[in-house]
Amino acid sequence: MGSRGPLPDPSSSESRRGRNTLRRPAGKTAPADAVTPPAFILGNATAMEFWERHAPALVAARRLTGLQADTLAVICEQFSEVRLLTDMVAAEGVTIDTPRGRQANPALRALRDARRDLLAAARGFGLDAASDARLPAEAPPPPPMSVVQQFMARKRARDEVTPDDHDLTDEQRWILRHGSPEERAAVVRDVAEDRLMFQ
Repeated sequence: MGSRGPLPDPSSSESRRGRNTLRRPAGKTAPADAVTPPAFILGNATAMEFWERHAPALVAARRLTGLQADTLAVICEQFSEVRLLTDMVAAEGVTIDTPRGRQANPALRALRDARRDLLAAARGFGLDAASDARLPAEAPPPPPMSVVQQFMARKRARDEVTPDDHDLTDEQRWILRHGSPEERAAVVRDVAEDRLMFQ
């Protein structure tokens, strides 16, 4: 079953807060290390060709680690099978002679199934356009803010805090409605600082 719903919007408030899948923090801050292919595909030149073409980009995007190396290797083997079946159909033709006359080449059905399986497995790594758009991307680092920009961002965040905001606790809402001016200012400052951390 495919993914549901619209693609995440990078300009939405949920994306800016880090709650949207498009710009969700990956949580992995360590530099990406090269992942070596498993031994069972080293002898398969076509599978290794697929590995060498896609693995470096997947590692850089933090979609491939040592734990997923075997899974990508299986996808590489599936690619090799698709290539083998494509060559077989090209050599034998779409139809073949049988004792009952000319019939469809059985390799066509195997090729169709192998392509379907390859595409389904490749979606997990974002190797097609639709799944690439749905998988979390590591947000580019924000440019450093000047002191004036930091001041204005804090001021805007404070001005946007209202008792009706959905991310406030009940206690914070009560203080904003009924608390003293000092208590309200403290809550506004805390909420604004929290929001700035998740932008």
